[in-house]
Amino acid sequence: MYLKVGKTMFETAIYMPTDLKINQITDVAVLAEQKGFDYFLVPDEGLTRDVFVTLTSIALNTHKIKFGTAIINPYTRHPVTSAVTMATLNELSSGRAFIGFGAGGSLVLDPLGIEPKNTLSMCREAVEMSRKILDGENVNFQGQFFNTKNAKLHFNPRARTPILMAGRGNKMLELAGSMADFVLLSGIAKFDLQRSRDLIIAGSKKNSVKPKIFYDVHVVFNDDLKQDIRSDYSFMMIDSPDHIKKHLGLTEEYINTIKETMLTDGLQAASKYIPDELLAQFIILGDQNSCAEEIASIMIEHNFDVFTVPIPPVENPIEYVEITSEIICKAKKIFSEMQT
Repeated sequence: MYLKVGKTMFETAIYMPTDLKINQITDVAVLAEQKGFDYFLVPDEGLTRDVFVTLTSIALNTHKIKFGTAIINPYTRHPVTSAVTMATLNELSSGRAFIGFGAGGSLVLDPLGIEPKNTLSMCREAVEMSRKILDGENVNFQGQFFNTKNAKLHFNPRARTPILMAGRGNKMLELAGSMADFVLLSGIAKFDLQRSRDLIIAGSKKNSVKPKIFYDVHVVFNDDLKQDIRSDYSFMMIDSPDHIKKHLGLTEEYINTIKETMLTDGLQAASKYIPDELLAQFIILGDQNSCAEEIASIMIEHNFDVFTVPIPPVENPIEYVEITSEIICKAKKIFSEMQT
């Protein structure tokens, strides 16, 4: 029995890849709003639908749900132009937009021939510049990678735009805690959740705000779903920090095999190298009731603020959101009961 009494009920979010057509993604966002989800996250994956065009459609077709990038990287988009775009979306949506930064991963950078270097410094500079731009400041920035001269929005920002940061490495998580309004934990093995949270909290001691922590994890309630999401973990294994690879026994040869297969034959082909026992380290798996119980337990144990559901590559994402919404309702009820 958990003895933590009086915790605020967690919020909820949808993480929506841009593999579907924009009108389908927008339909999912509209349903998410109707089901009471608080946030809608969209990644910038380079060669799929453009993230900002997608968010514009969401802004125009929803009324309450907050939305933003999760994430854009400072290698393929300049942070200042990204900030200007998001300030514009914030105006369009009456203050519901946020902007998310991260180092980027193999899925977006490899096809462009970009090898990410100095990721920590790049992200630090990107967030620092963007915060000033979004606050309407006149920015003269001289960094190691970015420079601006009298860069200032030519319109008054409608509202403060929150900044989200994502990461899995120790230094990136601590940096995120020190700079961001929201921190996204995605692709984190269950055994590493508390350590990851502790790093964010350590960083937050330097922050003027207490960042909300988003825990992003697949909810898998049948065998078909397990097969559908297996391919997503091909690139997650490649992008995992060294300490995770070591703990899981992922050798350099194994990682290279996944990477080569993914680049030549695609994610689905690479998924054959992700066995069930490895997959179970990263997902919530079981029937609907056991999934609800695990969600509630994790949200209480690790004191996360926002439970985030990534939409798997299923034929009917609307149905998935409907079912997952029911599971989350059960989880919230259990969450309340576990504190009494």
